[in-house]
Amino acid sequence: MAGEKFYSRYYRFFYVVLSFITLIPLIPLWFFKREASGLLYSIQEPISYVFYLIMLSGIIIAAIAGLQLNPMEHLGIAQLLGISKKEEKREEKESKLITSGVYSLCRHPMYFGGMLLLWFNPRMYKADFVLSFLFTAYFIAGAFLEERKLIREFGEEYIAYRKKVAMIIPKIF
Repeated sequence: MAGEKFYSRYYRFFYVVLSFITLIPLIPLWFFKREASGLLYSIQEPISYVFYLIMLSGIIIAAIAGLQLNPMEHLGIAQLLGISKKEEKREEKESKLITSGVYSLCRHPMYFGGMLLLWFNPRMYKADFVLSFLFTAYFIAGAFLEERKLIREFGEEYIAYRKKVAMIIPKIF
């Protein structure tokens, strides 16, 4: 179908671009006005080093998760340029569900990494808290929407994966 091909080729790229454009005005507002919003808490050294380490681990987890996926496809660039291997595999029903690496710990490791980065800020201002809350809500909503798409794409294989692996926050035991 022509509509389906158009959707699969352009949707991801335009979603990423529009998301970025929507965030652009918030970045300077948050960066320059965060201190004026008032300090909620400040964790002192040496405990703050633990918080920075957790934030760094969030960046690493998100980066590894992004690299486990094809970054060009995840950003929609490969689809836009018509070089997406995923689209070819989807047409041939060969698309593979990634369940190894960080995806064996949770189904949405990029969101988990982002949440670690947001919530383990050792110096939290009210603006940081609001931004963290909004992004967390976005991550959770996005995870539920992705789950629906992944069930359509992978069916029983994804349903079995869901039963074994936590959605966003990895199971410790």
